[in-house]
Amino acid sequence: MRPQSTHRNSAPRKVKTLVGLPVVMATLVGLGACSNPEPQATEEDASTYSEEVAEKPESLEILTDNPELYLGQTLTVVGEVVETYDSRAFILREEEYFAADEGVLIVLRDETAPLPSPGEYVELSGEVQQFVVTDLEKDYEIALDNTVVEEIEATFAESTFLLADEIKYAQESPSE
Repeated sequence: MRPQSTHRNSAPRKVKTLVGLPVVMATLVGLGACSNPEPQATEEDASTYSEEVAEKPESLEILTDNPELYLGQTLTVVGEVVETYDSRAFILREEEYFAADEGVLIVLRDETAPLPSPGEYVELSGEVQQFVVTDLEKDYEIALDNTVVEEIEATFAESTFLLADEIKYAQESPSE
């Protein structure tokens, strides 16, 4: 007759079982993670994100603090029209960053776009460029009124400006 197993022989078996249990659990969890892949972004999601980013207005301050970083880029900005020069050029400012008579030069690419009046708030999208009157005339066929060209050049010669493609009119200040 065989002797019954003693308590001493069953202890190592329990230890082996307990040591193996975490390995089995980790394997099962790992397999579960493999069966549920992360959701992938679709082209539709990407275009929605780009549209949201494009619609978020930038501060006009960036055009005066680091203008060289934005040359050739398209930005959307919001501000108050301070002064108009002719049918396509005006000054835009944000109260927080500019004195009442300062701002950023805006030139409308579309000659049929209505020029905003001083005091109106607008949102504009356009390309940041270096202001050179001859480049406007040659590259974009934009001829500013000769009576104001000298005044604009005296203030904005070789500085950046926004060549606006799109303009939206607001009823009041964006901060209100």
